[in-house]
Amino acid sequence: MKNLLKNITLFAFVFFLLGCNDEFSRDEAKEKIINELKLPFDEIKSFKIEDNTYFANQTAWQYELLKKLGFLDYSFEGESPSKYHAKARLTEKGSQFVVSEVVDQGYFSEVEVKVAKIEFGEITGIQEVKIGDLVSYYVEYTVKRTNINSFGTIVHDLDEKTVKKKVKFTKFDDGWRPSNLNELKDRFTYEFDKSDELF
Repeated sequence: MKNLLKNITLFAFVFFLLGCNDEFSRDEAKEKIINELKLPFDEIKSFKIEDNTYFANQTAWQYELLKKLGFLDYSFEGESPSKYHAKARLTEKGSQFVVSEVVDQGYFSEVEVKVAKIEFGEITGIQEVKIGDLVSYYVEYTVKRTNINSFGTIVHDLDEKTVKKKVKFTKFDDGWRPSNLNELKDRFTYEFDKSDELF
């Protein structure tokens, strides 16, 4: 009976120690980042469906490529109202990527379209930082662009890309909280286009 009581006490002590473990694992970090950023999500960009600017000939060239792939069933480049004029109509295949109404921007009209997926990559490192009783972890991770469609390649010249990120998690009484994930999602498009490594 003494041995049984001793074993139960030892088991309870070990369980208590494990429960008090403040280490932040890679799996926890991955799960929290994916949940906070709602990954994966669609990368959205604009597509001109009518262009009356100096660059209308470039737009018309994009239309021709998209038409060959079945994304457009009509495109126009011509003299009305001037030689700087291109216009297109999306097919059902092309329309499935549209996520907005047509917006008139003056010299051109555009819609927003899905161009790719933004997905979680991997956790590349975790660093513990202690300041008094406060325990924090800096988590380095990657996010990647995948599944680029024809709007992404033809109109925006996108390619698959991986961006490095960093976020700090701090231990509170209700668990680990990220310090700066809320603003990161809004900056992804800029970061994928402009920089290999912005935190």
